[in-house]
Amino acid sequence: AAASRSAGKIDVFVRGTDGALWSRATANGGTSWSNWYKIGGQLLAGTGPAAYEWGGARIGVFVTGTNKALYHISYDASGPWSSWESLGGTLTSSPAATSPTSGVIDVYGRGGDGALWSREYKNNAWSSWSSLSGKLASGTGPAACSWGPGRLDVFVQGTNGALYQKSYNSAWSGWQSLGGKLTSSPAAAAASGSNRIDVFVRGTDGALWTKSTTNGGTSWSNWSKIAGQFLAGTGPAA
Repeated sequence: AAASRSAGKIDVFVRGTDGALWSRATANGGTSWSNWYKIGGQLLAGTGPAAYEWGGARIGVFVTGTNKALYHISYDASGPWSSWESLGGTLTSSPAATSPTSGVIDVYGRGGDGALWSREYKNNAWSSWSSLSGKLASGTGPAACSWGPGRLDVFVQGTNGALYQKSYNSAWSGWQSLGGKLTSSPAAAAASGSNRIDVFVRGTDGALWTKSTTNGGTSWSNWSKIAGQFLAGTGPAA
């Protein structure tokens, strides 16, 4: 998982061979990187972390714990990493997270019923878990992004292998099929202050594929192959 606090700064997070959360960072756009350092915790086997940033200073990470509950940890520029916070639930995938504006966080996961579930942090408190319906392919998790306050976009691999999108703009839309044939969880990125979204997936040929929208999802480009080869069972981060 990856998040950028400001231009040139990137933080990357992974599940290490010890099951713990590890990270490394760059402050110059990738010209040089810090050493790997261990944050700790224990992630459920087969899952990875989700990351978000807000206000150019805060970085937060969500993971699925070995008990299948959601856990959260965060870092502010003024201090060290927080302690792990349990947010409960029963997840069967890696989570996804986005922060549409400073002080607001939305997190998503595949529940025990295969549907998409969500929880939001707003006004210094967490909401209860809420079902957004749908059916995610077994072994996959959602991707989430936001291109502005009040706008949320979530992407999943459906049980038929196609990409599906659900959007929030005052109210949640229905599920929209974007086609394709995925063999991984998707990844999504949105430019702040713009209505452009780029989605990335692993195709049936093991390569990286993408499609994009420049009008907030009203219309989408065709699928385009970027190439490369992904390890089976893994997906991209964006």
